[in-house]
Amino acid sequence: MYFSKFPLLRYRFIENDNTLKAKLATNILKRAGFTELSKEDKGYFITYDIQEGEKPEVIADKLYGDPEYHWIVLLFNNIINPYKDWPMGSYEIDQYVEQKYQGDSLFLTDLDGNHPSTFDFYTNQTVANAGGDKDSYGVYKMKDQRARVRSWDSQYSRLVVDSTEESGRIVEGDHVIGIGATGQAVIAKVQRAVFNSEAVHHFEKQKGNDTGAVGASADYVWFNPLGTSELTGQIPLGATGATFGSGNTGAGVYIDTSPQFGETLIGAYMGVCGANNNDNVVTNREYEYRLNDNKKKIKLLHPDYVSLAENELEGLLKVRGLIA
Repeated sequence: MYFSKFPLLRYRFIENDNTLKAKLATNILKRAGFTELSKEDKGYFITYDIQEGEKPEVIADKLYGDPEYHWIVLLFNNIINPYKDWPMGSYEIDQYVEQKYQGDSLFLTDLDGNHPSTFDFYTNQTVANAGGDKDSYGVYKMKDQRARVRSWDSQYSRLVVDSTEESGRIVEGDHVIGIGATGQAVIAKVQRAVFNSEAVHHFEKQKGNDTGAVGASADYVWFNPLGTSELTGQIPLGATGATFGSGNTGAGVYIDTSPQFGETLIGAYMGVCGANNNDNVVTNREYEYRLNDNKKKIKLLHPDYVSLAENELEGLLKVRGLIA
């Protein structure tokens, strides 16, 4: 129904025998859509929560009595690519997360438990596990585990690797050895190791859930992973002097000693100075689930205006004759 309203164009092409041919084709480059004003006027739309497994055709049939009106569902929500922009079902989102966040997340410190700010890993690099034991010369003993680097995030001190089934996984307490992008040797301690899909994506707080917080309760504020907790003002690693936004009051404080890495959100998450702390953590899986859930809340053109929308679409796309 949707593309049947599009104009035709004469598409010219050359056959293998170098003869010029022409063929009629639908001009899919023509575009039409609903105005933003119509999508904000409550008289024109109804809100809808997409249910598990529902596709645009199902919703169109349920609301408009014809699955061919799926184009209204898509256009009214600015969905160009339903394979990407339409919410996934439970099985699909699980498969998507497992595919996107493959491997293990290794959260690293230097050998003294500090932030590895000077470390440099690169994609497809091979790293080895040195365990925690040293020989009589003070050199770490190499173990069998090898892993391929997928990514390195210095802010989160996170090394994402693909461990091989043959050599086994690198775990907490092990030491990772590799050669950095500039040729220097890199030796780091694994403070925390988790499946990448369950690793921290970011740290956050929901606005409006504390006295003095600003913003709607559905809004979220992301925290600096290299800052201390919200209760101590999110003081950045290495900072001294006046700070702002302390605790829940927004008042500033003055500090003489800069925070240690173990006092930052990511350091506490890794358990540098104690047990692993999961306060304010949103995992990769939780983040992707939230994005997918947000797509489930859509607006639908009121059924009373479907005929009008269909006629206007046809008028906008209508042309005289063929495009040469």
